[in-house]
Amino acid sequence: MVRGSLILILSTLDLSRAEDMSYMFVNSQLQKIDLSYLNFPQVTNMSYMFANSALQSIDLSFLDLTNVINMVYTFSNTNLTSCIMKNLITPNVKNLAGLFFDDVYLTNLDLSNLQTSNFTNMNSMFTKCENLQNINVSGWDTHNVTDIRSMFSDCKNLRTLDLNNFNTSKVITVQQIFMVYNRLTSLDIRSFDLTNANGTDMLYATRFLNRLILGAKTFIANARLDDVPRVGFKVPGTNYRVNSSNWVAVNGPQTGQIFTSKQLMDSNNTVAGATIYQWDTLVS
Repeated sequence: MVRGSLILILSTLDLSRAEDMSYMFVNSQLQKIDLSYLNFPQVTNMSYMFANSALQSIDLSFLDLTNVINMVYTFSNTNLTSCIMKNLITPNVKNLAGLFFDDVYLTNLDLSNLQTSNFTNMNSMFTKCENLQNINVSGWDTHNVTDIRSMFSDCKNLRTLDLNNFNTSKVITVQQIFMVYNRLTSLDIRSFDLTNANGTDMLYATRFLNRLILGAKTFIANARLDDVPRVGFKVPGTNYRVNSSNWVAVNGPQTGQIFTSKQLMDSNNTVAGATIYQWDTLVS
C-alpha cells in the first residue's frame, strides 16, 4: 500500500520476478502513475491493484500483461477520469469482474483494442459507472465468456450501447446486465444467443429504452422489459411522442408486427435475421 504520493514513476523498480501485484496501491492517495518503463513478465494477479485509491488517470498502452489471468476489481472505486488501454497485451486474462466498478468519474472508455479471447467473467465490469456516457467494445471476442451479469447495471448516463459483436453462446447468466434506472434509449443485442442463459431482470428499469434490436436467439422472456409509457409521452432527445402502448417491428423478419412489452418478451422469435423494434410514435 502506498500513501502520501500523488505521482509515482516506477522506472527503477525491478518486477521481473514478481508474480502477484494484487492490492499493491489499494487505498493510496496516488493520482497518477507512470508504468511505461515497467516489465513484469511473471505477474499473474493484478486484482484490486488500484482499488479505493485516488488514481485519476492511467495509460496502459502497449503494456505486456501476457501472463496476467486475474484483473478482478483492479480499478474499482477510484477517481479515474481517463484510462487508456490501446494495444494492451492481455492474451490470457480470464477474470475481469468489477474491473471498473463504482468509477463514477469515468465518462468515456475506448476498450476496442483489448485482447479478449480468453475472457470468461465480466460480471459487474462497469457497474455503478454512473457518469459513463460512451463505451467502445467493438472488436471484442467473447466466445469464452460465461458470466456478464450486472455488467452495465447502474450506468445511469449510458444512452446507446452496441453489443452487436458479442458472442454469448457460452454465457450462463446475463441477469440484471442493464438493470436500474438509466438513460439507455437504444440497445443492439442482435448477436446475443440466450438459449441457455438466465436473463432474469436483464432489462429491468430501462424505462427510456425505445429502440431494441434482437436476433433469432435473443430470448428475453424474463427480462422485465418496461411497458411503453402513456400516450403523448415525449421520447427523450427526439420530436416524437408515444402513439400507443405498443412496440412496432420497423425492420427485419417481423416488420410491421405490433407487440406490447409482454408480448415482445414472450414472442421467442426464431426467424433468422435481426429485427428492429421501436415504440409506436408520431411526430409531435
